[in-house]
Amino acid sequence: MGRDLKSSAWCHKPTSMPEVFAAETPLLEWFEEKIDKYCNDKGIDRKQLWGVDSDWNELDELPEILEAELLTYDQLISTVTRKTICSPCLRDDQKLWIKYYHKDFGDPDDDLEIRIEDLK
Repeated sequence: MGRDLKSSAWCHKPTSMPEVFAAETPLLEWFEEKIDKYCNDKGIDRKQLWGVDSDWNELDELPEILEAELLTYDQLISTVTRKTICSPCLRDDQKLWIKYYHKDFGDPDDDLEIRIEDLK
C-alpha cells in the first residue's frame, strides 16, 4: 500500500479517505432481506420485529437463533468507533439506509444532509 493509503475497515481495500465515526459493520442487505422475509412469512409489520418500538415478547415463537442473530446485528450496526471507510462502502451503506430505514427515521426538519458525492 502507498504511504497515504489505509485499509477500509469494511472491505479492506486501500483508500485515502480520512477516519470517520462508523458502525462496526455496514448495513447487510442479506440480513435486512432476512428480516423482511420473516415478517412477510409471519404476516407482521417490520416495526414489530425490528426497531426502537419492537417488543419480542408480543411475538409468537420468535426462534432463538433469529433472536441471537438480531441481537448480534443490532450490536454491530449500533456500535460506532472511529475508523477508515472507503467511499464505495459509505455510498453502499447510505443506499441501504435509505432503502430500509429512511422512511422510518428520515430527516423531519431537513436539517441533516449527507452528501456522499463530497467523499468521492
